[in-house]
Amino acid sequence: MNKRVSFEPPFVEATVTRPGEYADKTDRLEIRILRGYFETLPYVKEDYPIDIQLVIGHNVYSGRLNFAPSDPTAWLSAPLNGGCKRLVDELALGGFRRGRVKLKVEGKRVSVLEQLTCDS
Repeated sequence: MNKRVSFEPPFVEATVTRPGEYADKTDRLEIRILRGYFETLPYVKEDYPIDIQLVIGHNVYSGRLNFAPSDPTAWLSAPLNGGCKRLVDELALGGFRRGRVKLKVEGKRVSVLEQLTCDS
């Protein structure tokens, strides 16, 4: 089992998960952030969900960060850019896949920086 890494703000650890699949059998992916990192996130004092900028590689997308009081995570999921981009495609384009990733949070700008682990 891989050891978890602890980061200090503005860096957070997140997990790219597969909650399902699209009709074309492509994985539907989400980026999930554990409650322990919520102090770093921009939505702590705002309504849910909130609009953010998601940076993957050199590309910037509009997205939404979601939160439910009963859920131990916050999550970012497709669609991106108002519905014309899928998170799974843009993560793959940036070289990212399921597993743990390092994010940088700067206000409402969330950057996917590094793949920490990969899941099969």
